[in-house]
Amino acid sequence: MGISKNTELVREILKNNSQVENILNEFDKPETQRFRDMVYNYIKKNNTYLSFRNNLLIIQVGIPIIGSIITAFSASMDLWVKILILVIFLLVSLLVFWIARVLPDDFDKFNQEVTRLKLVNLSERLAAKIALFDKIFEEDITEDKELIKRISSFVELESSIVSEDDKKIIRRCMDPESRFETSRETNITIPVEHIKLTPAGKEKLQQITYEISALAEYMFGGKGYSAKLYLRVLKPFEDETLEVLTSFSRFPLKESKSYGTSWVKSRGNPSIVWECLERGSYKVAHTDTRSELYYNSVLAICLPGRIGVLAIHGNQKDCFDDKMDKTTYNLLTFSTKQLLLETLREEN
Repeated sequence: MGISKNTELVREILKNNSQVENILNEFDKPETQRFRDMVYNYIKKNNTYLSFRNNLLIIQVGIPIIGSIITAFSASMDLWVKILILVIFLLVSLLVFWIARVLPDDFDKFNQEVTRLKLVNLSERLAAKIALFDKIFEEDITEDKELIKRISSFVELESSIVSEDDKKIIRRCMDPESRFETSRETNITIPVEHIKLTPAGKEKLQQITYEISALAEYMFGGKGYSAKLYLRVLKPFEDETLEVLTSFSRFPLKESKSYGTSWVKSRGNPSIVWECLERGSYKVAHTDTRSELYYNSVLAICLPGRIGVLAIHGNQKDCFDDKMDKTTYNLLTFSTKQLLLETLREEN
């Protein structure tokens, strides 16, 4: 895939706002280049900067002395004129003294302080825009039954096409007396061909998880994020209603006939995604260090109307810890649902 549209949007926002603060180059340069430029600027401008500071110190000492001399030798002036001249010289001296005190010892520190203030201004500007966007979101914990019904219509899950192994898992999950040692005992595989979306629709859902994975690097830091989109599906199965969180897309997409595991609703030991959906918010979990999973942490986010769950996986154990807030949750849920609705509107 090409560059994520959301990634391009992030760069455009940073570009537009950082141009206002004249720090556009700070975002275009890699970390190593920033440090290299810092050293270069220090070597190039250090002598001039130190000379400026030394001149300030000389002026600071010289101004009151010159003022005192002028006052003392101007016998023809009135007393109040002498006092006024002395006060003016003292004020100028204090101003120069204050400038000399607040300036850092070298140009490198001074440049960092200026950049830090501009970055604070940029952060406040972006925060104000996000705050306005955040007002669009209206929390809705009720089930969107119509949308769940529409999503379910795209999935084939009849008993005649389900594998025998998956049938055993489904029957056991639907048995209220069943108990599970691990949530892995409740997952089944639904082949891609049983999700009856057009190729364009599947590609668009794939784009959602791709872009979420790319944006996760900005939101949570680090690298190596992946994402899955689970949608809630209700289907008749052997005279009962089967409820499954079915994986409709994933990134990266592996060479297989499915988008990964789908989770059957069960009692006793629900999976992370089902626990998240029933809670109606989000859940951060860590995997067992002995497991062979390709991720170490997972962030599960319930979509509005309880229509499904967005799962973001990270390679680092603590990549989501203390990094979730209401605004991040709202942005992820609202944008994911909107992209999903756009996809479904284009389907026949």
